[in-house]
Amino acid sequence: MNNALKVGDRVKSIGGIVGVIVGVDEENGNFEIQTGTTTMVLDRNAVYPLAELYTAAEKLASQIAANAPIAVRAAKKAINEGLDLPMDEAVVVEEKAFGSCFETADQQEGMGAFLEKRKHEPFTNK
Repeated sequence: MNNALKVGDRVKSIGGIVGVIVGVDEENGNFEIQTGTTTMVLDRNAVYPLAELYTAAEKLASQIAANAPIAVRAAKKAINEGLDLPMDEAVVVEEKAFGSCFETADQQEGMGAFLEKRKHEPFTNK
């Protein structure tokens, strides 16, 4: 990582986790990783009328649930364990969490779909 980076820069390490948290506030970094999208960060502080709140919450939950559960858990683990560590230690935590995903059927399906430019099959949590 480049030491000349400043808060607000969006940089990603191999797994795309630690650099985002460093460059974005804790809540936005966590949100972005769980949803797998940066555009939803703009909506994180949105205020919804009570009548629309449940629908908005369901939409967000659906976006999070559409991601591989193992990868979501690994991202949360890297955030929770690495957030208060020095960068060199946080990257090690992230690398282990990221690497653990490569042993899964979900990772193989997701990577295969990406390489074949197709929509992935439903994740099996395996």
